[in-house]
Amino acid sequence: MKKPIKAIALITAISASLLAGCATYQSPADSTPAPPSTPVSYVSSTLPDKYNTVLELRSEGYQSLSLGDFNSTVKAKIDKDVGFLSTFSEFMSRLTTEDSEYQFVYETLNYSIDEIISPQMGNPASFSRYLKNYSEEYTAGISNDETFYNFMFTAHYSVEYRVIDETALTVQERDEFLCAYQTELQSAVSGMDKEQLLSSGCKNKLQGIADDLANDLSTDTLIFENAEIQSIEILNDGQEYQE
Repeated sequence: MKKPIKAIALITAISASLLAGCATYQSPADSTPAPPSTPVSYVSSTLPDKYNTVLELRSEGYQSLSLGDFNSTVKAKIDKDVGFLSTFSEFMSRLTTEDSEYQFVYETLNYSIDEIISPQMGNPASFSRYLKNYSEEYTAGISNDETFYNFMFTAHYSVEYRVIDETALTVQERDEFLCAYQTELQSAVSGMDKEQLLSSGCKNKLQGIADDLANDLSTDTLIFENAEIQSIEILNDGQEYQE
């Protein structure tokens, strides 16, 4: 399995030279997308100018473009600008979920870059996430404004996927498929109680859920495969467990 998705950009930045010369969610999509050759981009006046080269790819109606057209535009940017991947990696590392650019940069564009770069490295496209279930909350500190938990369950997983037909899948549809997998797997963990999460068969049960979701959410345009619950960490009343 591959490294967590946040590390993908770091890998791609290092691998940029390999590509030289190579040929939530659910934000509303514009009904009349601009063609890739003439993008109308949304750039930011509050960020360093160097990040505008990344945001130029957020063209008007980009979500309604076919994934093939969008990824071709991204690939052309990578091929033309040798510093693009490094700038993208730096930009992604400074974003938080509260930033308006987060979804486009950390999700949409990161997925597309991985889909472009991974085949060059002999790897499938994939993403990794953490699943969390925290309970028994309490506060501490002078003003009782710090939140802690007596029980903290964290599992790390990854899943590969294959886009079967880039022309039949829009950018938004691709993003929604990947989001659905993440959301449903997290919902399964959120719905488990402490006793279930502490049980010896928890990892196997989660693996079964991850496999079932891969089958259920696969379509004729995108297939999920090789899901893996990689690790589990539990903090329970001060005691730590790892699996």
